[in-house]
Amino acid sequence: MPPTQNQNQSLEWQAPEYDHFVRDARWFWQVGLGAVVLILLAILVKNFLLAVIILLAGFTVMLYGARPPALLHFSLTPKGLRVNRQLYPFRRLHSFWVSDEFGKRKIIIESERWFLPHLIIPLPEAVSDDEARQFLLKHLPEEHHEESAADYLADYLGF
Repeated sequence: MPPTQNQNQSLEWQAPEYDHFVRDARWFWQVGLGAVVLILLAILVKNFLLAVIILLAGFTVMLYGARPPALLHFSLTPKGLRVNRQLYPFRRLHSFWVSDEFGKRKIIIESERWFLPHLIIPLPEAVSDDEARQFLLKHLPEEHHEESAADYLADYLGF
């Protein structure tokens, strides 16, 4: 869906929640083997709770990897960032950065959330970097943000 800018000065677009690629059997084997190695290490140090957590995490990653990405609706409004029905008011957001790292265009917004404070918003080709930047500059300061290790891990795993 092409971006729209309505009279309320909103910028709207749709994008998948992550870049989808077909995960073949090799991907599932790699995730499973990695989980088994970590489980064995946890058992070796007699940390059985960690072994159970790794087992559940590996299973969850495989289930999540088998499903196609959801199509999300994004809108920048005068009140804040809306992702589907969830509104992130500008008063709870600190700053933003428009990134084009590794050919993946996205907006990185730093929020006041303690856990995973960065919101990573994909930018489709139909929305220009400058258009998004100019809109956000009206509400937030622009500040260079690097993605966290969790973000890089999610990208590596294909999420």
